[in-house]
Amino acid sequence: MNIIKKALFKFLVWLPYPIKKNRLFFSSIPTMSDNCLALYYYIKENHNNKYDIYWQINKGDKNKLGYKKVVYKSGNIFQKIKYYHYLKSSHIIVITHHQLPIRKGQKLITLWHGEPFKKWSNDVSHLVYDSHDNWFVTSNENTKKIRSDVYRLKNVNFITSPQCRLWFFQKKDLIDAVSDYLYSLSIRKFLVFMPTFKGIGREDNFFDVDFKLIDNTLEKNDAFLFIKLHPHYSLDSYKFLNTYNRIRFVDNRFFENNNLELYSFLALSSGLITDISSVFIDYMFLDKPICFYLNEPKTIFEKTIFETFNYPLPGVMALNSADLNTFIENVCSPEQQNGVLDLKENKLIEFYRPNNSDLSSGPKVVEDLINSIIFKKRKKEHEKNSID
Repeated sequence: MNIIKKALFKFLVWLPYPIKKNRLFFSSIPTMSDNCLALYYYIKENHNNKYDIYWQINKGDKNKLGYKKVVYKSGNIFQKIKYYHYLKSSHIIVITHHQLPIRKGQKLITLWHGEPFKKWSNDVSHLVYDSHDNWFVTSNENTKKIRSDVYRLKNVNFITSPQCRLWFFQKKDLIDAVSDYLYSLSIRKFLVFMPTFKGIGREDNFFDVDFKLIDNTLEKNDAFLFIKLHPHYSLDSYKFLNTYNRIRFVDNRFFENNNLELYSFLALSSGLITDISSVFIDYMFLDKPICFYLNEPKTIFEKTIFETFNYPLPGVMALNSADLNTFIENVCSPEQQNGVLDLKENKLIEFYRPNNSDLSSGPKVVEDLINSIIFKKRKKEHEKNSID
């Protein structure tokens, strides 16, 4: 019986489903997040009924939008069949992470989620689909070259555009939601620490911090520190850390449960602390202080982007808890807030600045791309009929 089920499943998966011209398939990690989510919000607000949109979410993940058109790659056989049906019948597949298989007639739009610092010297060509049917969104000619070199791309169509998620920096209703949440907790000033994922089994340097020292400094300056864990980490494993008055460890569920968007949350923060997470690139455009907590002698981060392009860190480097505490005190203390970081002298911000000066235009640029793909055939037919 199992053999029959498997044969039936394979047959249904590889059926030549008719492609629906206006059907879009979104996939991002974690569920419903990042550039895909920003693009979805924009389409929903401006052209809600123009497209037939399906979201891939993982079994057990929260459907944060309460969206009805979701599919599960994992699950029972019926859920899998449904997943492959909508994946293979979609005209355009929009992703932020690992590539999904496409077939003839389908198009792929890659909204990659960050810069490939940690993949610089590895063979990671398998992560990005190198095809004329793939449109890769990147900021400018500089980032185009980085991505081409790292992912060894020769055939993709590069589209220069701001990252869609930058739109969240200016989206008023989402920022107001963050403001209301902070007001309810009487939080007037806060910083965000976003350590990146270094791989399973690697020791994480955000543990190697004198949290008591930091907590005292925050309390003295009536400020808070949110340590946002990487999506590959769950707060369930680190509950013992939430024992401080002014420091709070949070994961993705914190934002989902409180209906908050990360980038709108960052927009109201007073400063960012990170290690090798490329979130700092987006944060630079807020013109706010940045601290790099690099307590290792030499990181992959330093050996790649900054040594390759000979650019200094666009912020303050902290090598230990004392350095980190000094940065927090400088940002939080009223008499020392000015002069922590002068982004006007930061050449890296020009290196990454999108060709389009409007940083919030990313979703519109990508939606215009979607329209050009979907309606290209109709436009050609119209031009032919006009000539006839």
